[in-house]
Amino acid sequence: MNIDFVFLVDGGVDSLMTGDEVGFGTILEDSISLAAFNSLEVESALVNVGFGTEIEEKVCHHHALENMSKIIRQGGFYGSCSLVNYMNSFQFYLEACEYVFNVPGHKKSHIHTRIIPAAQGEFGNYHMYEDQETVMAEKNAEVFISPLMSQMWFFNTRAVIYNNKVVPLIEPLNSFQEVVSEAMPRLKEWSTRERKSIPY
Repeated sequence: MNIDFVFLVDGGVDSLMTGDEVGFGTILEDSISLAAFNSLEVESALVNVGFGTEIEEKVCHHHALENMSKIIRQGGFYGSCSLVNYMNSFQFYLEACEYVFNVPGHKKSHIHTRIIPAAQGEFGNYHMYEDQETVMAEKNAEVFISPLMSQMWFFNTRAVIYNNKVVPLIEPLNSFQEVVSEAMPRLKEWSTRERKSIPY
């Protein structure tokens, strides 16, 4: 069976990080996925949903927007749309998430428990589950639910890979441990773009 097109979906925006930012989130995991895909000859799009959800990963969203703008200048942005709560696709997504979240002992995704209420119109320091509110209070941190979290952004995957400094470094490697040992020292060297806040 031939594959015509692949969608790579990232819950969050750290797959758009290049490796030179302070606040690049969990860039290694995303870069491994991008590197694995890079060897395939198939058209694709990277889909990012959950802008602002990655509080725990300390993602710098100023840099995420800056990187998005660079991809737009390069012609690699396909457009955006939103998850809307009355869509059948959103209802399927909601049911699947709630099923998994309610499995005893299963960890609830902090990404999806922020995207879902955003699509339902919640705003501010809202928590889908009480246990998550307790965790954030212990960390002295607040969630800020907004419509941006339910927005989906579509990019040309090759454009994202082109800007990523980590992908060419790890493509020849064979294990996660090799990736960590090779990439972490480089990321410390490269991280020169200081964290900035969004001015509005």
